[in-house]
Amino acid sequence: MLTRNKRQDTYTIPELSLKEIKDYFLEQQIQISTNDLLKPTPESTVKMFDIFLDFFTGHLFTDSYATTKNNPDMQDLEDTLHLVNVYKRMSSLLNSIGVYNFSIKHILKPEPKKFIGIPSILVNFSMFRDMKGGIYKEAVDSLQSLNDEREEIINKINEIMINNKKTEEEQRRMALEIVEMIREENALIEKSKELSTFLEEVTKIDNEYALRTEKIKDSISNRKLELEKLKQEIQIYQSNLVSDPEEFKSSILRKSEEAEREETEEKNLQKEINQLVKRIDKIHQIFINLQEINNLIETIDSTDEKFEEFNNENNKITNQIKENEAILKSLKIKYDHETRKKENIYQKITSLKEKEKLYSENFSHSVKDVKKEYEEAISSHEDYTKRKAEIDRKKSDLEYKLIEINSKKEIEIDELMNLFYQLKESIVNLVRESKLTNEK
Repeated sequence: MLTRNKRQDTYTIPELSLKEIKDYFLEQQIQISTNDLLKPTPESTVKMFDIFLDFFTGHLFTDSYATTKNNPDMQDLEDTLHLVNVYKRMSSLLNSIGVYNFSIKHILKPEPKKFIGIPSILVNFSMFRDMKGGIYKEAVDSLQSLNDEREEIINKINEIMINNKKTEEEQRRMALEIVEMIREENALIEKSKELSTFLEEVTKIDNEYALRTEKIKDSISNRKLELEKLKQEIQIYQSNLVSDPEEFKSSILRKSEEAEREETEEKNLQKEINQLVKRIDKIHQIFINLQEINNLIETIDSTDEKFEEFNNENNKITNQIKENEAILKSLKIKYDHETRKKENIYQKITSLKEKEKLYSENFSHSVKDVKKEYEEAISSHEDYTKRKAEIDRKKSDLEYKLIEINSKKEIEIDELMNLFYQLKESIVNLVRESKLTNEK
């Protein structure tokens, strides 16, 4: 019986029943006859092995030698090549899974018990391979899932980093704007202080000039009254004869000096009035400036509101950054955990790959050997053609010798049969004589 005598620590080969073997291949949509398993012949064995090789290696001998089959010069060798190829490929397949005592006798003289052992071994190995393949696929799927999750985490981290960078740039820009607004606000405050001081001085001067204006107005009124009085006196003097011309002359001179003095005072007063008008214009301009200051103050208030809004926005951004940092920390912990899981899976996959490599190397080598044999068979086609005549001659000689051997065997068989019948007759005679002797 076929045995597996290497790598016993890897897997075992329990004996399978006919039903288990048939059920397994039936699941693979392969019909196997019970008669072919219990009463194998060389032809059914080759056919069965060809089916096994097609299923387990995915390569048919008939596919490989299609050109040979269609070549009339090679048809005589087809059966022989097919049998040899099936034997070599089956031997390589069984060797690759640890079975080393398969021989050509298992094809030429198949025995039911030994023959059933072959599909039993193949089915066991196939189920073992499927199980390991399922574990490997599950590990690969899990690894792929971890890789996808890792990529998602990395993308989230990159997105958060980009958002943080944008936020930092926005903060720097807004900080520069705030610094500029504070500088402008300080400048406006200084200018407002200067204008306030100037306004106080102007108000003081304005009050002084208002008092002086009132005094000047009173003085002008008094002067006008005096002038009217003087005119009345002149009229009186004109209407009356003057007895003392010198006194009249001195009086006229005195009045004239008083008039000149009053005129000078009036000019000075007019000059002061002009200066006062200029002061009033300047005060008006100051009021305009004060209006501008009020507008600036309103702008400052608006800036303060904007600054307050910025502080609120900055607080929101700071809170968002803290939340992002917490998310990053959580993602990093999860990433480290997934990385450790990934490393463990990689170790398992590496172990599975090493084991799978041990099972697949010999198998792949057998496929390569068959391919090499196929290429050699194709390349040696001309040699086969040249040797055809010699092979035909040898075939004829072999057929003649076979006929001769068969004839000799028939003669020997006839002789043996004759001897057998003679021996039988002798035994019968001896038995008969023995009975007669006993009766006497």
